[in-house]
Amino acid sequence: MVDSHTRCPEPEVLAAYVDRGLSLAERSRVDRHLASCPQCIALVAGVVRTVADVSEFMPHAEPAVETASRAVTRRTLVGVLAAAAAVIAVLFAPSFVRPWLDRDAELVSLGGVSEQRSVLGRLTGGFPHAPLGVPSAGGQGGRAAETDRILLIAAKIRESFGERETPSRLHELGRSQLLAGRYDDAAQALLAASREQPANARYLNDLAAVQLERARLGLRPDDLPRALASADRARRLDPSLNEAWFNRALFVTALSLDAQATVAWTEYLARDSSSAWATEARARLADLSKPTPAAAWAGVEQRLNGAIDASLADEAVRTQTTEARHFVENRLFGSWAAAVESGRTGATELDRIRVMADAFGRVAGDALYQDAVAVIVRTRDTGALRSLASAHRQYIAAAALHGEDRFSDAAPGLTTARAGFIAAGSPFADRAALDLSTIFYVGGKANEALAILDAVSEAAGQSGYAYNAARSTWVKGLIAFGQGRLAETQTLYEQTLAGFERMGDAEQSAFVHNLLANLHFYLGDRSNEWHHRLLALNGLSVTSSHRVRHAILGTTAASLRVDNPDTALAIHNAVLDNAKAWGRHAAISEVLPHPVPQVLRLADVDHRALGVLEQIDAGLHRDAVEDLAGEHGTTP
Repeated sequence: MVDSHTRCPEPEVLAAYVDRGLSLAERSRVDRHLASCPQCIALVAGVVRTVADVSEFMPHAEPAVETASRAVTRRTLVGVLAAAAAVIAVLFAPSFVRPWLDRDAELVSLGGVSEQRSVLGRLTGGFPHAPLGVPSAGGQGGRAAETDRILLIAAKIRESFGERETPSRLHELGRSQLLAGRYDDAAQALLAASREQPANARYLNDLAAVQLERARLGLRPDDLPRALASADRARRLDPSLNEAWFNRALFVTALSLDAQATVAWTEYLARDSSSAWATEARARLADLSKPTPAAAWAGVEQRLNGAIDASLADEAVRTQTTEARHFVENRLFGSWAAAVESGRTGATELDRIRVMADAFGRVAGDALYQDAVAVIVRTRDTGALRSLASAHRQYIAAAALHGEDRFSDAAPGLTTARAGFIAAGSPFADRAALDLSTIFYVGGKANEALAILDAVSEAAGQSGYAYNAARSTWVKGLIAFGQGRLAETQTLYEQTLAGFERMGDAEQSAFVHNLLANLHFYLGDRSNEWHHRLLALNGLSVTSSHRVRHAILGTTAASLRVDNPDTALAIHNAVLDNAKAWGRHAAISEVLPHPVPQVLRLADVDHRALGVLEQIDAGLHRDAVEDLAGEHGTTP
């Protein structure tokens, strides 16, 4: 019953609530009332503490139901609660409520009530669906959303029962701390619960939710691969746990593994097609089908085949700066060179270059192509113009070989092209020099490489050649790393990143984030590693380069092989898919053996043996793993 004046539960009902004597439906109604009634929250919390204090003085008693740390008989507890009911009836006066209300301010000051959820992942325990709210500034100490608030308050009240050392209490405590925005405390409690009961899928799922939250808020970016591993284990332990399937799809999406995320959301919807959570899953699945920046470039490039005006040129540079640079250097300068070498003036082709060159100056702050056009305009002699055209043609061919890592084949063409550019006074001499510097670096000639890079850097700074400046510090960073100068390496990489970010070159920025991630991995700084690694992975949607994708995905998987083999396996699938699409046999051969130690490690850790093989999409992978597992005496 409920008092007609206050609409609060009667004292006997609150006493039964504390005594765990209500049905699930009645308990749910009281939980919902407590979410909006500070007086009842304070009273119930006070009674719980009073019961706990009294229980300490009850000798020779058998343990009470659901009490781990104090010996209180069931009959004594009922007597105390009966007295508590009378106390509650008396204390309904505001003047008596105030002291308890003040003491339990943490319970009643959750505020910020709205129909939103405060945690991105799904927790077990029947949490209703709601849109995700905006996290509080600063990460820790967020405000609970209304849909979480009822269970949070109930959990906070029940914290006082004294079961803090059991796995179930740690689980409940961890969830309440998560909803209260105490993410580190929540992670500690949920990790302890899952370690006590490693086969408990619910504990693992909720641990994954807090790991995702810490990664999402930037508190522990390195928690994201752990979150995926936790959710994977949870769904294998309990395939009926929809929360784990939902969370796994979230985590794969957060890792920018779009193909696997599409499969993951589809798998979730096969298990839940009608709930409000399914509606969110469909929306997230639809987001994955939207055009990526890499796909958007294909449309822009098609339009560039026609007339190019300033608006289209600016759009091209903004959409994909790296691809726009390749379009200018290979397609436009290549067309101009072919026209001149065939005996035509190349005026039409030069006009197209000029529009794109001006766009690079406006949008990316790079003046190199404008200066290259100016050199062509100044070159009146027909023979000199043809020599310059020949240099561009040779550079395009040699740069393509360089891009395929065929350095010995590329070096002669780059050297010849550079000489031609120097003779004409073209800034493309420094573009050829940059590629030559990487060949020297790979060949172990660091001093020769640094001499070239110093000259290129100086010219880039004086003339506003933004790409040359950033690329120079990039290669210098590689050399510094090879020589063990790690602090200098970080500084050079960060300078490179700043340069590409100023240009708006998202693909090159992602690649440099990957370099910084690898550096921090080498230094053992997992938090900073994953800060940069997640930004690198986000760049997968920007690039269509299989080389860039291979570098980012491959090093990410490599960084996880020892500590997180579950997640490493998931990423290896993406590495292999990219290698196959690339069609480069060396990349495929490089990838194939890597899942083997992960599977064997998993078998050693939890005796799942080859039960994880269903995660490996490629038949080649499975064959290799089965062969090596047979050699190790491991059977499915």
